[in-house]
Amino acid sequence: AVEEKERDIKVADQMHRDRLDEESLASRALVEAEKESELARAARGAADADLIIGKEKEKTALLPLNDQRRHIGITEERLAATEQGLADLKQKEKDLLEVLADVRRDIQKTQDAVSETESELVAARETET
Repeated sequence: AVEEKERDIKVADQMHRDRLDEESLASRALVEAEKESELARAARGAADADLIIGKEKEKTALLPLNDQRRHIGITEERLAATEQGLADLKQKEKDLLEVLADVRRDIQKTQDAVSETESELVAARETET
């Protein structure tokens, strides 16, 4: 009976040691998991920081593009205004050419009238003499 009790104590003692070992292993595994979790959080933080930096770089890259788009818009507006100004000038040129043609016709009529008056004057002088 004593031997049986000693054997039971040894078995219980071994079971207790096994549990302590399991608990120690579980505790180590928990510490390792916490370290991995901490590393994962740090990696997540770094990834978030990279994402923020990437977004800022994208915004910074878009600024010159937006400036160029605005400049293109202003240039297009200026081009349209210049084209309109050119069309206006062409119309003014056409109008002035018409006025010039009218003036030339008036000059020709005046010259014709002067020639006719000179002829009448010459004829009148001949009639007087």
